Amino acid sequence: KGCDMTRPQLKLRQTARDAAAFAFIACATLHGGAQSDMSRTEAAQMYTAAGFMIANDRPVNRCGQPVKPRVTFVDLNADKRPEALFVDEDVRCYAPAGRYFAVLVKEGNRWRAAISGNGSIQAQPTRTAGWLDMRVNDAGCTRNFSFTGRAYASAGGCAGETLAAASPA
Repeated sequence: KGCDMTRPQLKLRQTARDAAAFAFIACATLHGGAQSDMSRTEAAQMYTAAGFMIANDRPVNRCGQPVKPRVTFVDLNADKRPEALFVDEDVRCYAPAGRYFAVLVKEGNRWRAAISGNGSIQAQPTRTAGWLDMRVNDAGCTRNFSFTGRAYASAGGCAGETLAAASPA
């Protein structure tokens, strides 16, 4: 199943050939194992930016459980510098979807989240401000997101709903 990428994103998968190797390296680096271009400090900062706390030198989810999220590097804005997609699965922690994601952007030597949340995320073939648009599905609610210059923002309520129905009364 990978990271729920669809057929239009096959090119993105090719861009991220080293994803499995990176996931191991990032975790190993964080735990003091394998050597890589990423320092232990950068790996820890990256996990923190993705929404994971570091406890006893290990990333944990918001429920305090140790995690080993899948990390994929994908160039979302065609600048030849990949962004990082984190996907963690834990049915008890991320109910009802059972999945959490975060897309990180590197600025200088720091990573920051451009979008994160529960559910599954899919890159779309369309672009806004040079960045691939995203579709997020969480508990049957599908929302489209586009890049606003610094982060992704929702284009409105769930697909099939009117904005009035999606707004709190």
